[in-house]
Amino acid sequence: MDNRPRPRVLLRPRLSALLALNVLAGCQDPQKLVPPPIVHTPLAIDPMEEYEVIGWWSNGHQLLRLDESGSFALFAEPNRYRRPREFGHWSRQSYAHLALEPYHAMRTVRHRASIERVDGRVALRVYDLDPFFAVQGPPVVMEDLILGSWLGTRHALELAGNGRYRLDVTQAFGTDMPAIVAGHEGAWELESDTLRLYPDPPNLGPFAFTLWHEGGAMELRGPDGPLVLTPTEEP
Repeated sequence: MDNRPRPRVLLRPRLSALLALNVLAGCQDPQKLVPPPIVHTPLAIDPMEEYEVIGWWSNGHQLLRLDESGSFALFAEPNRYRRPREFGHWSRQSYAHLALEPYHAMRTVRHRASIERVDGRVALRVYDLDPFFAVQGPPVVMEDLILGSWLGTRHALELAGNGRYRLDVTQAFGTDMPAIVAGHEGAWELESDTLRLYPDPPNLGPFAFTLWHEGGAMELRGPDGPLVLTPTEEP
């Protein structure tokens, strides 16, 4: 029998390190060795989606108009005939953002408006207001109902949708001159049931009419008698 001592077998350092790592790994929870899943956060709006931002937007409380010319108007109420709360220039920054630059700012101020989807619809997030959704046009208000030609015994009044008017006479007068001077143009504004005319020549006015409406009938009552809205001819 061979009793001679056998030589020791030395492991290489690299092999020893691998064995040590395998032992440590076997002592740990296998689930902890699995990398965490990658969380994919969907974009607020699809970059490849085509949609139009030019036009009217509403959130039920305010109106927003983005014009093709690059101007915008933000109304504090759903009435486009009121003076805008803010107006200025808008520009497209990316597929998901607009920039609103108010004209009244003393320095260049740019507000970011995001484009996203809310309840499946494309929406604009402007300031801290409720989201705006695209609408076919602004809601119908009393100002829309009084647009057109008004005719009285002494005057003919034309109210246009751009806030302008034209006032003319309907007959010649003798010594009995009317209280409201006719034959001029200007701006008009409806405040509650009072129609105010602001002539371009400032020395002529302003003039005021009371809007009376009941059961679908309407009259503009002024110092020279009432005016009645003439029906629009169907095309």
